[in-house]
Amino acid sequence: MRSQERNRRLMKAALTNEHLTNEQMIEVPASCLSAKKKDEDRTRWACGWPGFGRMLAVAALTVFIHAAWGQHFKVDPGASEVRFALGSFDGVVNGVFKVTSGDFTLDPANGAMTGTVAVDSSSGDSGNKKRDKKMINDQMKAPAYPAVTFAPSKFSGQLKDSGDSTGQVDGTFTLLGKGHPLSVPMNVHLDGDHFSATGEFVVPFVSWGMKDPSFMMMKVEKEVKVQLKLAGTVSK
Repeated sequence: MRSQERNRRLMKAALTNEHLTNEQMIEVPASCLSAKKKDEDRTRWACGWPGFGRMLAVAALTVFIHAAWGQHFKVDPGASEVRFALGSFDGVVNGVFKVTSGDFTLDPANGAMTGTVAVDSSSGDSGNKKRDKKMINDQMKAPAYPAVTFAPSKFSGQLKDSGDSTGQVDGTFTLLGKGHPLSVPMNVHLDGDHFSATGEFVVPFVSWGMKDPSFMMMKVEKEVKVQLKLAGTVSK
């Protein structure tokens, strides 16, 4: 409280052009010394509260640093895809889904990530039109849920400025409108302003709400292996 009262007295003296010692002058911000009496109420907000102006400066500097060092990744859908492999009674079914969009940022200082990668639910292609139609309508329910998304929130590992890096991306995988926590080991390659990234993970699709495609003796596994391939540009 004494410190606050001292700061107020110094502020008032500066505003009213009262005499201040050299030591006192140092304690008063320069912006306050040039203020006039009529601006006392307005200036009090910036200079009269102990450390308030300093706090604003630190906050602004923090925002600037994060903006300057944050990396922005723009996914090229034409160079990206999601492949899957599902075990069944007559062998492994392999297929692919199309990536429709992807934008995310990474803060190298703490690994924080924001953004989303979206996949077209109706684009599933396993090479069998009849099977694909059933998958898209019955399992993916594409008319009601046109996209499957992954929203990264954290990168663990060291991302090099160029070349190959490995790490883990944690985030939320949204399937049939419901989010599920998911961790994906990733291999990342940076080359100038371009990047490529691959990761593999398993989706327990039945326990996550999708219809079991098994029928009588035609059994299908309850988990599907997924391989994510992304490519695009990176900027700061």
